[in-house]
Amino acid sequence: MTVIGNPFPKFTYGINIALGWGPVDLSMFFQGVYGNMVYNAMRERTESYGLNSQLSTSMRDAWSTDNPDGSLPNPVNSINFWTSDRFLESGSYLRLKNFQIGYTIPQKALQKVRIQNFRVYLSANNLLTFTKYSGYDPEVGGGVDYGNYPQSRTFMLGLSFTF
Repeated sequence: MTVIGNPFPKFTYGINIALGWGPVDLSMFFQGVYGNMVYNAMRERTESYGLNSQLSTSMRDAWSTDNPDGSLPNPVNSINFWTSDRFLESGSYLRLKNFQIGYTIPQKALQKVRIQNFRVYLSANNLLTFTKYSGYDPEVGGGVDYGNYPQSRTFMLGLSFTF
């Protein structure tokens, strides 16, 4: 038995980009990590013997006499549920955490209704995630993914105005 993998990233990064052109503004926040490993415990459950959970569709590629080139151990009469480096995966990812685009109505158009500032915007959180991780979400605490629900993707339409 040996210690393999490290749940702590070698590098954590983020970048915030804000652009404006006339009345239109755009902002994006990217965040990610590189160099950590995640133990996919959900795969361990769904690629084992099937007594505690439904088997994964990847088990169609399990070894059997009918499928001698199968890449996964056959769950029948084997010990597929033991901790193994087979379930250790890269946890590196890049995520577009926030994206926002807005439009500010020119003040000339607002003078008649006595509003100083009026802005309409569309915002999205957790819009895109780039990763090779096979689980729901590579951003897990403690380096073990038990199949927790992934971060929600949210969309918001907003108005901001000043009298």
